[in-house]
Amino acid sequence: MKKFWLALLFILLLAAILTVGLTFTFLYKHRKEAKEVKHGEIIWTFHLEHEDLKLKGTLEDILNVDILKTIEYEVGGNKASVRSVVREFGDLTLTGWMHLFKQPLRVKKITVGKAQIEVVKVVPIAGFTVFNKEGNPDFVTLWHDDSFHHYSVEGELLTVGAFPFAKGDESKHPDRLELPKEVKEDTEMALPEHREEVPMPHEEVRPKEEKVEVIVESKKEELVVPAVPVPEKKVRRVGALVVDLDLASKSEVGAPFKYKDGDDEITITRTTFNVIYEKWTFTLTKQRAVVPYIKYEGEEVDVGCSGVLELAVFVGRVNLPLLASFREAGRIKSFAHRGKNAWQHVHAPVVDVDTLDDIYCFLKQIVIFDFSKQSGQYKVGAFEVHVTETVGAEPFEKFKSFKHTIFKTNDEGGLVAASAKVHKYKFFKVNFNGLNADDSVTTATAFFWDGDLTKPLMIRLLVNNTYLNYVGHKDYELEPKAALLQARLERFNYLVNRVVTINLAKQMPYDFKGGVLGTGEEHVAVRIEENSPMEHFRKCVHTHAAARNAEFFKIIGFLGEEYLTFENRDVSQVEAYFLKGHLERPLLFSMKGHFHTHHYHLESGKFVKKDLIFDDVLYTLKHLAYHTFTYLTLDFNRFSSYHFSGESAFPRHRHAHVIVRRNEEPSEFVRTTHTLEKRHGEITNFFVLALKGADIVLKDQVVSSVDAYYVKRHLDDPIAINFKGAANRLYVATKNGFEQKDSIILSNLEKVMRRAAHDKLKLVYLQLHRTSSYYDEHLDGLSVKVEDKTDELDIDEFKMYVHAFPESSDVRFLLKEAYFDPKVDTLVDLNKAVVIFDRNEVPVLVSLIDLEGNALHFKHDGDNKWSKVRPLDMRQFLIKGNQESAEKSALFQPQPGDIHLTGLYPY
Repeated sequence: MKKFWLALLFILLLAAILTVGLTFTFLYKHRKEAKEVKHGEIIWTFHLEHEDLKLKGTLEDILNVDILKTIEYEVGGNKASVRSVVREFGDLTLTGWMHLFKQPLRVKKITVGKAQIEVVKVVPIAGFTVFNKEGNPDFVTLWHDDSFHHYSVEGELLTVGAFPFAKGDESKHPDRLELPKEVKEDTEMALPEHREEVPMPHEEVRPKEEKVEVIVESKKEELVVPAVPVPEKKVRRVGALVVDLDLASKSEVGAPFKYKDGDDEITITRTTFNVIYEKWTFTLTKQRAVVPYIKYEGEEVDVGCSGVLELAVFVGRVNLPLLASFREAGRIKSFAHRGKNAWQHVHAPVVDVDTLDDIYCFLKQIVIFDFSKQSGQYKVGAFEVHVTETVGAEPFEKFKSFKHTIFKTNDEGGLVAASAKVHKYKFFKVNFNGLNADDSVTTATAFFWDGDLTKPLMIRLLVNNTYLNYVGHKDYELEPKAALLQARLERFNYLVNRVVTINLAKQMPYDFKGGVLGTGEEHVAVRIEENSPMEHFRKCVHTHAAARNAEFFKIIGFLGEEYLTFENRDVSQVEAYFLKGHLERPLLFSMKGHFHTHHYHLESGKFVKKDLIFDDVLYTLKHLAYHTFTYLTLDFNRFSSYHFSGESAFPRHRHAHVIVRRNEEPSEFVRTTHTLEKRHGEITNFFVLALKGADIVLKDQVVSSVDAYYVKRHLDDPIAINFKGAANRLYVATKNGFEQKDSIILSNLEKVMRRAAHDKLKLVYLQLHRTSSYYDEHLDGLSVKVEDKTDELDIDEFKMYVHAFPESSDVRFLLKEAYFDPKVDTLVDLNKAVVIFDRNEVPVLVSLIDLEGNALHFKHDGDNKWSKVRPLDMRQFLIKGNQESAEKSALFQPQPGDIHLTGLYPY
């Protein structure tokens, strides 16, 4: 029983471990996928209805849209513009980007990874909206089947109707924003085609007279009738308390001020609220619920509240009351000042700067320009501002502009163009300085770099029929000269957005314009890496040189490559790869960013965006060097045809470009000839990019063919290489590597090769017929010493010579002009050879000895043939040879003596 419980416990423990492991695996995978979604592209695939499809060039009526794009793009022949969206819902600020398509989309299905969104009612829609949270995509709002649907970025349905964060509150609904939805049939969502009246950089321009256009307002504002002022002798309601703004205006910030109203003592406390506003708090010494009467400029007004426990009034400049906030039990009532002590009930549970700005603008008849609005219209006080993008021949290349035009409601209820002084210029929550607030402005046009529509670099104001251009960011200054606008825009674009022009040909630091300013400013640093990734190449790394935010920058263009298109993303560096003999333009350059790397290949004189071939930088460079300048990699370890990269033609490649032919003359050497044949049988000149099997540094020269020489049985190491072309270059192996020699020495090829064979392979050519030392250390690289040891042989009429030479791995026999390879692979450190001559002074026996005393014996078989012989057979061979020699001697010569081999080679 005990064993049963132990087994059960073990099984439960194992199950728990597996459960925990699977859980962590799932969480890790989920986090990894989430991370990839966050930083990579998020593709939504729109399947369009076929019948009414207007697009051309699509694949099976499918559009693959990256929903993270924040700049204009084109997909499947349909152009899409991207517009920002900003809306506040209480404490929450909702931001995002609308994707608006020129041709409406008739969507029948959307796929996001494995998720699928089915559309029942197919109607044309203008686009969709992506909302952000802390800079990351949060959810997507899409109109279909007669309502707004909200999806996660992975395509999971969150809610229908109100926003996902609304929790059922219908006031937080997409209908409150002008988001893309259903459009009429045959509607083209094109942007306005009129252009902004902007001066060219070389001229000043006066505006044309504006036509007054009446626009009938589509919605009537719900008005709350202001409370009626109280007559002087009218009795107040029970619990009344006068909120005396006239007395409060005499107090000071930080110094509490007290006054009495009947039996009540009230303390006024003034505090600053967001710099330009103040909050006046009215506190009773003896707390009670009150009925507030607001007194301003001598008049009292009953706003209709009762049971108020806390009283506060928000005030603008020159003590102008803006908003009264009264807290009753469980709720707050707010009243906006509409002038002359008239107050209107408004919904403002939380008081923020935007609320006060709107009331202040209404009272002062001034306006606020919010340049985060880039389409549609927005209301400020008594005005309505319409926003249009200026489309046409902009004088400032790479910049976009959005025109904000002021309108006001006339007596007939329509909208007419107007002008007003400006309370603020801002982008969302960021206020701008330096612009004259006293100017009466008709239009304000904000200019942005088209790669970042969040930072206006120039603001153009139409004031009294004159254009005023303010340049900068956050802090602006007036630029009166139109001719300087282009240069100042570009400089601020660099300072604000870190935007530079890359000069790929530069190999030293240069300015943000690509080095054309001539000022010596260094905004882009260039680091040179020689022989990277291999010999013959040079890599130049372009990085942002400024100390501030040095890591990442943006690219506005490439000098001299104006046709090139690319995405405006943050870049950490640009790597340009050059062939050293051609430093005018790189063969390849790469833009590296946060989570992306894009490569551009030089093809037919232009750069083309492509992936690396086989994901290999080096192979891609070899490919481009061959197809652009005919550079090859030669491999002297190959004896059959191969690819221009030096690799085998198969299986990775389909063609062999380098043809190898083999010639084995003279007999002791092997010669291979490498030629380039782009077409079969047609030899083409080429340049050498790299050599495999030979450590040679070859300067650029045109080559027609290359001969490589080898010693037989040593085909893995060439001993000489001859590059043929307009001028031949011969390289011969030495103890210190390959050295260039005068090609005239090829006339004595045999001697040159034998010397190279010794230097490269430690191969010794033994001259068996020599009875004295031979070879010169200086001329031949070695010396062979020969000693006569005949007196130690003890064989009559035979002679013995010992050849001592440097340690060698291989030998060859030379008998005068005859050559023989004994094939001594089993011995590796030879240093002696014993040669025995017969009575006719002909070598008949050779013994090769290594450092350890091991020996191989060879006997002469005639006709320059040698064969191995065993030590035991050597005596018989010598006796037989001696007898044959004796028979050839004179008839009366003495008989041969005895042969004794008792101590063979005591060396």
